[in-house]
Amino acid sequence: MPPNPARQCVLLGLCATMTGQFGLLLRSVLTSHHPILVPGATSTLLFLSLVGFMIAALFALAAPALPRPFREPTDPSPMAPSTTRLFTWGSWLFVASPTVMLGYELYYCPPLWPLALFPLAGTVFAVLCTKVHRRERARVLAEEAKETGR
Repeated sequence: MPPNPARQCVLLGLCATMTGQFGLLLRSVLTSHHPILVPGATSTLLFLSLVGFMIAALFALAAPALPRPFREPTDPSPMAPSTTRLFTWGSWLFVASPTVMLGYELYYCPPLWPLALFPLAGTVFAVLCTKVHRRERARVLAEEAKETGR
């Protein structure tokens, strides 16, 4: 069975989103927002809610790409065309914001430079996601043009 470009795009977008958000979470933990550095129930609750929200958002975003239990393998993908577009451009948003925040933090705390590898990996995933999306979009537009006789 050939690979499904829509599923590839969603999974690459999800990887980009996860690495960007994981870098953001690590930045938050290693700077002044850690529950141990700022003791109290509010700081711990805020940290746990951030982790819970991140996990819930990632599962919600991955829902279209998850396999369905009672579906034939030959059935078409249930993903709408807008799903790949959402993952393609949304992944850039989720990678760019932690990169900007980390860049601000690195100016004041240079020993945190290894955290820059997470936004870098997220950027690579976002580029791959964009490449797959654009290739699939070009293929669909070429098929439509061929059908209409343009």
